[in-house]
Amino acid sequence: MKHTTDGRTRICFLNPFGTDRYDDLIKEVLSSSLRDTTELDIWHLHAGPRNLDYYAPKQVVQVEILRAAKAAEAAGYDALVIGCLYDPALTEARELVKIPVIGPLEASTAQARMFGHRYAIVTDHHKAVPELEDRLRIYGTEANCRSVEAVGWFVDDMVKDTDAVATDTYAVAQEALKRTGAEAILIGCTIVSACYELAVQRGRTELADLPVINPNLIAVKTAEMFADMNKAGQYRIARNAYYQNLADHNPAEADDVAPYFETDIYERTI
Repeated sequence: MKHTTDGRTRICFLNPFGTDRYDDLIKEVLSSSLRDTTELDIWHLHAGPRNLDYYAPKQVVQVEILRAAKAAEAAGYDALVIGCLYDPALTEARELVKIPVIGPLEASTAQARMFGHRYAIVTDHHKAVPELEDRLRIYGTEANCRSVEAVGWFVDDMVKDTDAVATDTYAVAQEALKRTGAEAILIGCTIVSACYELAVQRGRTELADLPVINPNLIAVKTAEMFADMNKAGQYRIARNAYYQNLADHNPAEADDVAPYFETDIYERTI
Protein backbone atom coordinates (compact mmCIF):
# COMPACT_ATOMS: atom_id res chain seq x y z
CA MET A 1 0.00 0.00 0.00
CA LYS A 2 1.40 3.36 -1.09
CA HIS A 3 0.86 6.69 0.64
CA THR A 4 1.81 10.18 -0.48
CA THR A 5 5.02 11.49 1.08
CA ASP A 6 5.14 14.94 -0.53
CA GLY A 7 2.58 16.68 1.66
CA ARG A 8 -0.39 15.88 -0.57
CA THR A 9 -3.53 14.16 0.69
CA ARG A 10 -5.29 12.03 -1.93
CA ILE A 11 -8.95 11.31 -1.26
CA CYS A 12 -11.19 9.08 -3.34
CA PHE A 13 -14.88 10.06 -3.27
CA LEU A 14 -16.84 7.06 -4.50
CA ASN A 15 -20.25 7.67 -6.03
CA PRO A 16 -21.83 4.23 -5.44
CA PHE A 17 -23.79 4.33 -8.67
CA GLY A 18 -23.13 2.42 -11.87
CA THR A 19 -22.92 5.65 -13.87
CA ASP A 20 -20.71 8.74 -14.15
CA ARG A 21 -23.69 11.13 -14.33
CA TYR A 22 -23.06 12.59 -10.87
CA ASP A 23 -19.26 12.79 -10.86
CA ASP A 24 -18.89 16.30 -12.26
CA LEU A 25 -21.59 17.64 -9.94
CA ILE A 26 -19.80 16.35 -6.84
CA LYS A 27 -16.44 17.63 -8.06
CA GLU A 28 -17.83 21.09 -8.81
CA VAL A 29 -19.43 21.70 -5.42
CA LEU A 30 -16.51 20.37 -3.37
CA SER A 31 -13.42 21.67 -5.18
CA SER A 32 -13.49 25.20 -3.77
CA SER A 33 -13.52 23.95 -0.16
CA LEU A 34 -10.49 21.66 -0.33
CA ARG A 35 -7.11 22.40 1.19
CA ASP A 36 -4.46 23.35 -1.36
CA THR A 37 -2.68 20.07 -0.63
CA THR A 38 -5.76 17.88 -1.04
CA GLU A 39 -6.40 16.06 -4.29
CA LEU A 40 -9.95 14.80 -4.68
CA ASP A 41 -10.76 12.18 -7.30
CA ILE A 42 -14.36 11.20 -7.97
CA TRP A 43 -14.97 7.55 -8.78
CA HIS A 44 -18.16 5.75 -9.65
CA LEU A 45 -18.96 2.05 -9.84
CA HIS A 46 -18.34 0.27 -13.12
CA ALA A 47 -20.65 -2.66 -12.52
CA GLY A 48 -23.95 -3.28 -10.81
CA PRO A 49 -27.15 -1.22 -10.65
CA ARG A 50 -27.27 2.52 -11.36
CA ASN A 51 -28.62 3.23 -7.88
CA LEU A 52 -29.32 1.66 -4.52
CA ASP A 53 -32.71 3.15 -3.78
CA TYR A 54 -34.13 -0.31 -3.11
CA TYR A 55 -32.77 -2.92 -0.76
CA ALA A 56 -32.23 -5.80 -3.20
CA PRO A 57 -30.08 -3.83 -5.70
CA LYS A 58 -28.26 -2.31 -2.75
CA GLN A 59 -26.82 -5.71 -1.84
CA VAL A 60 -25.24 -5.98 -5.30
CA VAL A 61 -23.93 -2.43 -5.04
CA GLN A 62 -22.26 -3.12 -1.70
CA VAL A 63 -20.07 -5.86 -3.19
CA GLU A 64 -18.95 -3.41 -5.87
CA ILE A 65 -18.19 -0.82 -3.19
CA LEU A 66 -15.88 -3.30 -1.48
CA ARG A 67 -14.07 -3.97 -4.74
CA ALA A 68 -13.66 -0.25 -5.31
CA ALA A 69 -12.41 0.19 -1.73
CA LYS A 70 -9.70 -2.40 -2.32
CA ALA A 71 -8.77 -0.68 -5.58
CA ALA A 72 -8.59 2.76 -3.95
CA GLU A 73 -6.29 1.42 -1.27
CA ALA A 74 -4.08 -0.28 -3.86
CA ALA A 75 -3.95 2.96 -5.87
CA GLY A 76 -2.45 4.78 -2.90
CA TYR A 77 -5.36 6.93 -1.76
CA ASP A 78 -5.05 8.24 1.78
CA ALA A 79 -8.78 7.92 2.53
CA LEU A 80 -12.03 6.82 0.92
CA VAL A 81 -15.44 8.49 1.15
CA ILE A 82 -18.47 6.34 0.31
CA GLY A 83 -20.69 8.94 -1.28
CA CYS A 84 -24.15 7.96 -0.09
CA LEU A 85 -26.01 8.77 3.13
CA TYR A 86 -26.97 5.13 3.53
CA ASP A 87 -23.26 4.64 4.30
CA PRO A 88 -23.43 1.41 2.27
CA ALA A 89 -20.78 -1.21 3.03
CA LEU A 90 -19.13 1.17 5.49
CA THR A 91 -18.47 -1.36 8.24
CA GLU A 92 -17.46 -4.00 5.70
CA ALA A 93 -15.04 -1.65 3.95
CA ARG A 94 -13.38 -0.70 7.23
CA GLU A 95 -12.96 -4.39 7.96
CA LEU A 96 -11.46 -5.00 4.53
CA VAL A 97 -8.98 -2.13 4.03
CA LYS A 98 -6.47 -0.28 6.19
CA ILE A 99 -7.01 3.28 4.93
CA PRO A 100 -9.68 5.40 6.67
CA VAL A 101 -13.16 4.94 5.19
CA ILE A 102 -15.74 7.67 5.84
CA GLY A 103 -19.53 7.49 5.65
CA PRO A 104 -21.30 10.86 5.23
CA LEU A 105 -24.20 10.05 7.55
CA GLU A 106 -22.00 8.78 10.37
CA ALA A 107 -19.62 11.74 10.06
CA SER A 108 -22.39 14.34 9.80
CA THR A 109 -24.58 13.11 12.63
CA ALA A 110 -21.52 12.80 14.87
CA GLN A 111 -20.96 16.55 14.36
CA ALA A 112 -24.57 17.72 14.11
CA ARG A 113 -24.59 19.06 17.67
CA MET A 114 -21.99 21.64 16.62
CA PHE A 115 -24.64 23.14 14.31
CA GLY A 116 -27.56 23.03 16.73
CA HIS A 117 -28.93 21.01 19.64
CA ARG A 118 -31.70 19.39 17.57
CA TYR A 119 -31.64 18.57 13.89
CA ALA A 120 -33.89 17.18 11.19
CA ILE A 121 -32.88 15.23 8.11
CA VAL A 122 -34.18 16.04 4.64
CA THR A 123 -33.56 13.13 2.30
CA ASP A 124 -34.54 12.25 -1.25
CA HIS A 125 -37.53 9.87 -1.26
CA HIS A 126 -39.82 7.73 0.89
CA LYS A 127 -37.66 4.58 0.74
CA ALA A 128 -34.76 6.43 2.33
CA VAL A 129 -36.67 7.55 5.43
CA PRO A 130 -36.77 4.22 7.34
CA GLU A 131 -33.27 3.33 6.15
CA LEU A 132 -31.83 6.52 7.64
CA GLU A 133 -33.87 6.13 10.82
CA ASP A 134 -32.41 2.63 11.27
CA ARG A 135 -28.87 3.87 10.72
CA LEU A 136 -29.30 6.64 13.29
CA ARG A 137 -30.22 4.02 15.87
CA ILE A 138 -27.14 1.99 14.99
CA TYR A 139 -24.93 5.07 15.35
CA GLY A 140 -26.64 6.16 18.58
CA THR A 141 -27.33 9.63 17.17
CA GLU A 142 -31.11 9.43 16.94
CA ALA A 143 -31.91 11.18 20.24
CA ASN A 144 -31.54 14.73 18.90
CA CYS A 145 -33.00 13.98 15.45
CA ARG A 146 -36.50 15.40 15.41
CA SER A 147 -37.60 14.10 12.03
CA VAL A 148 -36.58 12.50 8.74
CA GLU A 149 -38.36 14.09 5.77
CA ALA A 150 -38.32 13.34 2.02
CA VAL A 151 -38.40 15.77 -0.89
CA GLY A 152 -39.73 13.18 -3.34
CA TRP A 153 -36.87 12.94 -5.82
CA PHE A 154 -35.11 9.79 -7.05
CA VAL A 155 -31.47 9.98 -8.01
CA ASP A 156 -31.96 9.33 -11.73
CA ASP A 157 -34.01 12.52 -12.07
CA MET A 158 -31.96 14.93 -9.96
CA VAL A 159 -29.31 15.88 -12.51
CA LYS A 160 -32.05 16.77 -15.01
CA ASP A 161 -33.05 19.80 -12.91
CA THR A 162 -30.67 20.49 -10.03
CA ASP A 163 -32.23 23.87 -9.28
CA ALA A 164 -35.69 22.34 -8.84
CA VAL A 165 -34.20 19.82 -6.40
CA ALA A 166 -32.67 22.70 -4.43
CA THR A 167 -35.98 24.59 -4.42
CA ASP A 168 -37.94 21.59 -3.14
CA THR A 169 -35.29 20.85 -0.52
CA TYR A 170 -35.42 24.43 0.73
CA ALA A 171 -39.20 24.27 1.08
CA VAL A 172 -39.21 20.95 2.95
CA ALA A 173 -36.35 22.12 5.18
CA GLN A 174 -38.15 25.35 6.13
CA GLU A 175 -41.32 23.45 6.99
CA ALA A 176 -39.41 20.86 9.04
CA LEU A 177 -37.62 23.54 11.06
CA LYS A 178 -40.89 25.24 11.93
CA ARG A 179 -42.90 22.09 12.66
CA THR A 180 -40.38 19.98 14.60
CA GLY A 181 -38.40 22.56 16.55
CA ALA A 182 -35.19 21.40 14.92
CA GLU A 183 -32.44 23.99 14.79
CA ALA A 184 -30.45 22.63 11.84
CA ILE A 185 -31.10 20.59 8.73
CA LEU A 186 -28.89 17.71 7.66
CA ILE A 187 -29.40 17.04 3.97
CA GLY A 188 -29.67 13.26 3.90
CA CYS A 189 -28.56 12.50 0.35
CA THR A 190 -25.24 13.30 -1.29
CA ILE A 191 -26.83 14.25 -4.60
CA VAL A 192 -29.60 16.33 -3.04
CA SER A 193 -26.92 18.10 -1.01
CA ALA A 194 -24.82 18.69 -4.12
CA CYS A 195 -27.83 20.19 -5.93
CA TYR A 196 -28.49 22.46 -2.95
CA GLU A 197 -24.88 23.63 -2.67
CA LEU A 198 -24.66 24.20 -6.41
CA ALA A 199 -27.64 26.55 -6.17
CA VAL A 200 -25.97 28.37 -3.27
CA GLN A 201 -22.74 28.74 -5.21
CA ARG A 202 -24.68 30.13 -8.15
CA GLY A 203 -26.11 32.93 -6.06
CA ARG A 204 -29.29 31.72 -4.36
CA THR A 205 -28.54 33.49 -1.11
CA GLU A 206 -31.84 32.56 0.54
CA LEU A 207 -30.69 28.92 0.57
CA ALA A 208 -27.45 29.89 2.30
CA ASP A 209 -29.41 31.53 5.14
CA LEU A 210 -30.71 28.17 6.41
CA PRO A 211 -28.60 26.28 9.00
CA VAL A 212 -27.79 23.39 6.67
CA ILE A 213 -25.32 20.58 7.41
CA ASN A 214 -23.51 19.62 4.19
CA PRO A 215 -22.69 15.89 4.41
CA ASN A 216 -20.46 15.85 1.33
CA LEU A 217 -18.13 18.49 2.72
CA ILE A 218 -18.14 17.08 6.25
CA ALA A 219 -17.26 13.64 4.87
CA VAL A 220 -14.35 14.99 2.83
CA LYS A 221 -13.07 17.17 5.68
CA THR A 222 -13.31 14.17 8.01
CA ALA A 223 -11.38 12.15 5.44
CA GLU A 224 -8.67 14.85 5.40
CA MET A 225 -8.41 14.69 9.17
CA PHE A 226 -8.24 10.91 9.37
CA ALA A 227 -5.72 10.78 6.53
CA ASP A 228 -3.56 13.20 8.53
CA MET A 229 -3.97 11.05 11.62
CA ASN A 230 -3.06 7.92 9.69
CA LYS A 231 0.13 9.52 8.36
CA ALA A 232 1.01 10.53 11.92
CA GLY A 233 0.46 6.99 13.17
CA GLN A 234 -2.63 8.05 15.11
CA TYR A 235 -5.33 6.15 13.20
CA ARG A 236 -5.38 3.21 15.57
CA ILE A 237 -8.58 1.47 14.56
CA ALA A 238 -9.46 -1.49 16.80
CA ARG A 239 -8.97 -4.80 15.03
CA ASN A 240 -9.84 -7.18 17.84
CA ALA A 241 -13.61 -7.36 17.34
CA TYR A 242 -15.98 -5.19 15.25
CA TYR A 243 -13.43 -4.29 12.54
CA GLN A 244 -11.32 -7.44 12.76
CA ASN A 245 -10.20 -8.64 9.32
CA LEU A 246 -11.06 -12.22 8.41
CA ALA A 247 -7.38 -12.89 7.67
CA ASP A 248 -6.59 -12.26 11.33
CA HIS A 249 -9.02 -14.98 12.31
CA ASN A 250 -8.65 -17.52 9.51
CA PRO A 251 -6.11 -16.78 6.73
CA ALA A 252 -7.17 -19.77 4.62
CA GLU A 253 -10.82 -18.72 4.67
CA ALA A 254 -9.81 -15.15 3.82
CA ASP A 255 -7.95 -16.47 0.77
CA ASP A 256 -11.10 -18.31 -0.32
CA VAL A 257 -13.15 -15.09 -0.04
CA ALA A 258 -10.58 -12.79 -1.68
CA PRO A 259 -11.63 -13.49 -5.31
CA TYR A 260 -15.02 -11.92 -4.59
CA PHE A 261 -13.25 -8.59 -4.07
CA GLU A 262 -10.95 -8.61 -7.11
CA THR A 263 -10.20 -5.02 -8.07
CA ASP A 264 -9.11 -5.18 -11.71
CA ILE A 265 -12.27 -3.47 -12.96
CA TYR A 266 -11.45 -0.43 -10.81
CA GLU A 267 -7.73 -0.20 -11.46
CA ARG A 268 -6.66 3.35 -12.27
CA THR A 269 -3.51 4.95 -13.59
CA ILE A 270 -1.83 7.13 -10.99
